Amino acid sequence: MNVLIVDDQRLSRAGLVKMIEWEKLGLTPAGECANGRDALERIGDAEADIVITDVRMPVMNGLELIEKAKEQYPDIAYVIVSGYDDFAYVRKSVQLTVADYLLKPVDPKELNELLARLVNRGEQRLKKAEAELRGSREQFFRYLLEGAYGEDGPD
Repeated sequence: MNVLIVDDQRLSRAGLVKMIEWEKLGLTPAGECANGRDALERIGDAEADIVITDVRMPVMNGLELIEKAKEQYPDIAYVIVSGYDDFAYVRKSVQLTVADYLLKPVDPKELNELLARLVNRGEQRLKKAEAELRGSREQFFRYLLEGAYGEDGPD
């Protein structure tokens, strides 16, 4: 799974990159962006599965980013990291169904536990989609056989 990190503070981005247990969790860095507009332009090319974003940033803030990105990329998991314990931000995050809202300074253990849950959730979605595809494929071939040979199949 690919992780895109969005924060206007270079040191914050670097700190997040450093604390994520990339290999252990099977995650890949998909890049870093300094504002929501740049991130919105990059999400598709980066094939991001998880976006970790700050709330307050110039050009486009994290909440605007999530709102716009969800229109095109509804299956991405969004995580907010913020130095602001502001109820309005938290409320909007809940409305946008973000995976979590972490306060800065971010606890590495808490971040990695959250990412592990998101990886697990992504793997379960993939297994479910594969099972549905297998079922659809089997149903399609059954339909073809029954249509071509009748209900009894080939003689």
